[in-house]
Amino acid sequence: MLDAPLAATNRARSVFERALDEDYRAAAMYIKYAEMEIRLKNVNHARNIWDRAVAILPRMDQLWYKYVFMEEALGNIAGARQVFERWMGTPAQSPWRAIAATSVDRVGAARHSVCYRSPEWQPDEHAWTAYIKMEKRYGEIDRVRQIFERCTPTWSTPCRTGTARAEALI
Repeated sequence: MLDAPLAATNRARSVFERALDEDYRAAAMYIKYAEMEIRLKNVNHARNIWDRAVAILPRMDQLWYKYVFMEEALGNIAGARQVFERWMGTPAQSPWRAIAATSVDRVGAARHSVCYRSPEWQPDEHAWTAYIKMEKRYGEIDRVRQIFERCTPTWSTPCRTGTARAEALI
């Protein structure tokens, strides 16, 4: 009797994995898969799914937002910071980082896909603002200042002054 829920969970995982084997770029599938794991209170499984999703689709902001949201909702602020730092990608960390995702299709042949994160690409202002607001919620004003200093040169829209923009965020 207790094996029935476990069997259903394993079956659902199998379905998600097969769907991702068919289309590894389906962001919605990663989201549904991770949300299922969260509902089942399998936090580490959800983390593994989010890690895989953001590695394969690093420019999909929605995946990053949901990953950060999960970590913060769990009270893992340090984990949320780590995710934000990966997302924002410091120059020393990811000038041309290649992430290879390998999956096996139904025939058994290995498929490889490589996603490149170029140094010219940066998360948008909303991502930086979300990071700043999270640190502000936890009273980390020094971190807010550091993040603001890092992100200001990447913003496309000029602000009147850096101080005015910082005051608007804080």
